[in-house]
Amino acid sequence: MRASKRDRLNNLRAAEGEPRTAGLTVVALIASGAENQHLGLLKAGIDESFVRPVAPAKLLDFLRAKLALPKRSSNGIENGSWLCCGSLEMKFDAHRVRGNGHDIHLGPIEFNLLRHLLEAPGKVFSRDELIGAAWPDNIHIGARTVDVHISRIRKALKTASPGSVIRTVRSAAYSLEKPD
Repeated sequence: MRASKRDRLNNLRAAEGEPRTAGLTVVALIASGAENQHLGLLKAGIDESFVRPVAPAKLLDFLRAKLALPKRSSNGIENGSWLCCGSLEMKFDAHRVRGNGHDIHLGPIEFNLLRHLLEAPGKVFSRDELIGAAWPDNIHIGARTVDVHISRIRKALKTASPGSVIRTVRSAAYSLEKPD
């Protein structure tokens, strides 16, 4: 049995008054042609309404903004404490990396190298630039040591985030490929 429109609005108003449900985000999906319901829903306390059919990306963007979730992006721009490129996500303060929702375990050097690459996807970094970004100043290492650590990152990404590719640029160094 479907509840009448008046019952649904009364339930919404009652939920707004309850302390344990007052902070919930309420989204209404309105049938095409019934846009006149929008004002009544706003008065009842909804946070947002969408006319069906709604693009999933539009709904997800609203929910991420409202719930302060990290926005997936493919441009390497930091969003809160997350840095994203395609399906690859890095959270700095938790020292956490995820690919396609799966945790990727990296050591501190690999984490710093990947962070540097994620900050500018598509940019080519020399081995010396990567050494400066990942190792302390008082540590002197050979340029080829970078190759070993990049190999470890590639191995970790291959299983968890196969779409993330670190490209070798001959005679230059490395670049994190931007997803299409």
